Amino acid sequence: MGVGCLFRRHACFNLLSCATTLESLSKLVQSLPRMIVTDEIGKQVEFSLEAAVSAQNNASLGVYDASAASSRKARVLAEDAFFHPSIMSISYSPIEHYLAIFMPFFAPVALLVLLAAGKELMRYIGGREQNMYHWLRSKTRYILPFRILRPHFRWHSY
Repeated sequence: MGVGCLFRRHACFNLLSCATTLESLSKLVQSLPRMIVTDEIGKQVEFSLEAAVSAQNNASLGVYDASAASSRKARVLAEDAFFHPSIMSISYSPIEHYLAIFMPFFAPVALLVLLAAGKELMRYIGGREQNMYHWLRSKTRYILPFRILRPHFRWHSY
């Protein structure tokens, strides 16, 4: 095998590796909608694609050493974009992770807030009933006796 053949194989391997890395990065970004892609990552992807196109053009022209160098640059840029620290920190923290961390803190507080809201609601409803009773009593004071409006049942034990 000649040197040109080795350059071609090396360029082909690097271009394939670059393509699969960029495809994996694309799938990762699409699967995590809350992920923020920085400009630095975008530029690395653009430069990687430009280097890959340059490697293909050099290979089609028969300049295999330049093609191998461009393909190596494309692969390195694609891997740098994929393994960027901002992507790595987001890709390993799914929403279930946040729930598992923060649930022990917020569950007791949420329970107490819901219980207090329920008590306030019951007090509000009870206050409305009491106000309605007094309003109705003031309107019907001289018409109906008090016992008809609010009868009192007394249980006697004999």
